[in-house]
Amino acid sequence: MIPHHVIDGPDDVEAIVFANSLGTTLDMWRPQVEALGDRYRLVRHDTRGHGRTRATGQNFGIGDLADDIADLLDHLEIERAHLVGISLGGATVLEFAARHADRTDRIAVLCTAAAIATPAFWAERVRLVRTRGMDALAETATRRWFTDGFHREHPDIVRRFRADLAACDPLGYTACCRAIGEMDLHDRLAAIAAPALVLYGTEDEITTEADARKLQAGIPDCRLVAVNGAKHIASTEQADFVNRHLLEHFSV
Repeated sequence: MIPHHVIDGPDDVEAIVFANSLGTTLDMWRPQVEALGDRYRLVRHDTRGHGRTRATGQNFGIGDLADDIADLLDHLEIERAHLVGISLGGATVLEFAARHADRTDRIAVLCTAAAIATPAFWAERVRLVRTRGMDALAETATRRWFTDGFHREHPDIVRRFRADLAACDPLGYTACCRAIGEMDLHDRLAAIAAPALVLYGTEDEITTEADARKLQAGIPDCRLVAVNGAKHIASTEQADFVNRHLLEHFSV
């Protein structure tokens, strides 16, 4: 399927595809558009069941989300691209790089892991959404996503993320929860030939430094960077730092 997408930047330069995290939309990449949009063709898309990309009405896995990116590249007639993903989007990028090596230049993943939490955790998340709705998640999620200091200093940004989560399609959200619960990419990492940048938030309680180090150990060509003072949405909380490293990684 071809997900909803937005393109920024010039047409005649290298492309970077962005994959969003669970419960967000392509709008989460605003800080990256501002920093990278003058030198790259930036392709942002909404993951299935998020934003303006519909849920398919059936179960799907991380491989299907990776293939959605391949379909999008076909649609845009882009042969190869760099990729950036965070959390669920990061796992999708890892699977894409393993599955579509011939279409992958360089990758950067943030706040992600080869396996995130446990199947029981995601089953409970599905149950919560089915019984209480998306609003039950919206108030607590941003405390996992951003530090207390960021909440105090940028309440407008926090409100925007909270609103996007509350507006998320429950069927699409829970389908993605099931996909994460079934996901284990540890045996896929060795197949990633693309040079990789792995960034993790030092305050992240969802995907930890230990998770990031497992990615570094498994991916043949991988560099690890700590994003100090960031929780799970490091691309927003420490955008300037993250953007510098993205520019450095993709400019090689």
